Amino acid sequence: MPPPPPGGLIPFYANPLEACSSSKNLQTLKHLHAKSIRLCISRHDFIRTKLIFSYASCAQLNQANLLFSCNRQPTFLFNTLIRAHSSQGFFSQSLSIFIRMLAAIKAFDRHTLPVVPKSCAGLLELRLGKQVHRAILVNGFALDSVSLNALISMCAKCGDLAGTRKVFDRMLIRNEISWFAILAGYGMHGVFGQGGTGGGGRGVGLGMTVEPDEALWGALLGSCRIHGKVEVAERVEQMLYGRRLAVASLSGIYSEVLAKGHQ
Repeated sequence: MPPPPPGGLIPFYANPLEACSSSKNLQTLKHLHAKSIRLCISRHDFIRTKLIFSYASCAQLNQANLLFSCNRQPTFLFNTLIRAHSSQGFFSQSLSIFIRMLAAIKAFDRHTLPVVPKSCAGLLELRLGKQVHRAILVNGFALDSVSLNALISMCAKCGDLAGTRKVFDRMLIRNEISWFAILAGYGMHGVFGQGGTGGGGRGVGLGMTVEPDEALWGALLGSCRIHGKVEVAERVEQMLYGRRLAVASLSGIYSEVLAKGHQ
C-alpha cells in the first residue's frame, strides 16, 4: 500500500475537489468522490463540505442534499445549500433549508443572511423577508452592508417601496451597491425623485457619499427607458456631461429613451 501523500489525505483531495467546483467537471468530481469513499475520508467535515459545494456548483442538488443529510450539519453546510438552491432559482427549497436551520437551533452568520432575502424576493415573500430584517437587527448585523443591500433589493422587488426607503435611510454606511439597489428599485416601479434623488431626478448623485459609476447611471437610464421618462433621462444626460465615465455605452440607452418617448 503506498504511503499517504505529504500533508495527509484531507488537504491532498480537498484541492482537486475545489477545482471541480470551479470547472464544474462532474465526471472528475464523481471519480474523486468514489476515491474518498474508498479511502474512508468522505465523511470528514472538510471533505464533505467540498463535496457538497462541488455537487451544488455542478447543479447536482439532489446529491448535495444527500451528502448534507449525513452526519453533522454545521452552519457553513447549511449556508452552502441555501446559497446553491437560491443561485439556481430554487427559492422555495432555499427558504425551506433556512427554516430547517432555524428549527435545528443553528446560529446563522453574515454568510447566511444576504442569500435569504434574495429567495424571499424570488417568491415575493415579503412577510418572511421582514422577519429576516428583524433577525439582522437583533443579532448584531445592522452594520453589515451586504445583508442590508440584499434587503433593499428584496423590498423593492416585493413592491414595498416604503420598506426599501426605510432600510436605506437607516444604513450608516452606504456603498455603490446600496445606491444601485435603491435607484433600480424605484426605477422598477416607475417612481423617480424618491430614492434620494429629489425633484424628479434633478439631484441624482448629489447626496451620494460615493462617486456614481456607469452601472448606477445605467440603472437609472434603463428605468427611464422602461417607463418612458424622457425628462428625467435628459436631466441625467446633462449631469453626465463632462464626467469621466464610459458614457458611450450610456448614450445608446439615452437614445432609446428618446426614441421611445417620441413614438
